[in-house]
Amino acid sequence: MNSVLKSEFRLGFGATKDEHSETIKFLLPWNMLGSNAMSAFDVNLKWKSPLDPKVWKRESPGERVRVGVNPYGSWNRIAAWLPWMEMGQSPGHLFYRSHPLKVGKVEDLPPHILAYTRAVGRTGAAHQAS
Repeated sequence: MNSVLKSEFRLGFGATKDEHSETIKFLLPWNMLGSNAMSAFDVNLKWKSPLDPKVWKRESPGERVRVGVNPYGSWNRIAAWLPWMEMGQSPGHLFYRSHPLKVGKVEDLPPHILAYTRAVGRTGAAHQAS
């Protein structure tokens, strides 16, 4: 998530001026899996929407935007509808899930992922050449 880890941090990511900016200690519950260190780092935010619902009736999710991230060897996000979806304040939300893992070399990928990546790479290269 492109982060710099320090012993203290300020709450908020600077998306809007109304964010809470208290400084707190940064303590994580570290777990070891072989030589990999993993930790839970929950980020649950709710800030003023940059899209005023009075102006952006179809695009705005409402007065406040809820964002949640909960990585632990994975990355999850619950978010408001994206503006181009034109869902406005309709009930519901988007849910994203990703399971990142850095491998030492491409051959360390699971065989089915490596085979798929190679097949798509060949198809993509052939498509670009035409």
